Amino acid sequence: MRETIRKYFEGIANEDEQKQLLNWLENKENFIEFKKEKFIWKKECLTSIVSQDIEAGLVRLQSHIMSDEFANVVRLKKIRYIYRYAVAIMLILLLTVGGIFIRNRMVEPLYTSVIADNGHVSKIILPDQSEVWLNSGSSLTYNDKFAKSNRDLKLEGQAYFDIKHDDRLPLVVQSKDVNVKVLGTKFEVEAFEAVDKTSILLEKGSVEMSLVKDPSKKVILKPGQRAVFETNSGKIVRDAVNTDKYTSWRKGILNIYNCPLSEAVLKLERRYNYKFIVDERLKEYKISLSIEDEDLDDVLTIMENIAAVKIEQFSDTIYFESRKK
Repeated sequence: MRETIRKYFEGIANEDEQKQLLNWLENKENFIEFKKEKFIWKKECLTSIVSQDIEAGLVRLQSHIMSDEFANVVRLKKIRYIYRYAVAIMLILLLTVGGIFIRNRMVEPLYTSVIADNGHVSKIILPDQSEVWLNSGSSLTYNDKFAKSNRDLKLEGQAYFDIKHDDRLPLVVQSKDVNVKVLGTKFEVEAFEAVDKTSILLEKGSVEMSLVKDPSKKVILKPGQRAVFETNSGKIVRDAVNTDKYTSWRKGILNIYNCPLSEAVLKLERRYNYKFIVDERLKEYKISLSIEDEDLDDVLTIMENIAAVKIEQFSDTIYFESRKK
């Protein structure tokens, strides 16, 4: 047991050895022996250099199990599960310089993520009472400091924001290619990983869009404007649009306007939770379509008629083939 005691004083005893030591200390005679070993060990340490942080950590840890009254050891046994976690924390303190690692871990933020499943639109009330509509297949993440020291959001997918005004804390939406900074406004961000472009649509107020890779490149949008950043070319295209047509999805209406078929089927995948495969010859074919309560079968029938494509379904996969041979 002497070797285990020495390991404990040196801060290298593992969890099993600590448990063994605690059980051994329940005997009063063993407790006296433990104090003798401590005296001998401390005397030996006088000839070596011991860091102040490690010494302070040892004193704090030992104060829990070496009180003058033996009854403290019995009390510790009754709350063993609490003690076990306390020992683990203190061991980390002993094995780091000045407890810096522990302090950093204690202030790490906790994150909350909200995910809208395919086929569903989720409405979120943020801690600052701002409202967010999250489109199907999208996720939004923020930490426990939101509305206290930051208003940072991370978006993957598509969301519509109705943000409460706050001059003290601007809200920032971070996406794969662009960041959007606002004080209080209504706008939409679409930034799906599978699509090589990111779009920002402003309905009310003002937003500042900047590129993740080049923050100095910024665009200020006015109400009724839409900016699209093309990942491959690095270009930003800005134009005036009818915002209702683009934000109607939060009311259950999916509007597709002059959209390449390869992108249109991604929207259908998220809405109906089916897999779509498009013939290479059809991927750039532009299509316009408005869907509200229609079943998938009805939608496919309409698309066959307006796009002149052949559509076949096998299990949960739908194939779009060209009629041209």
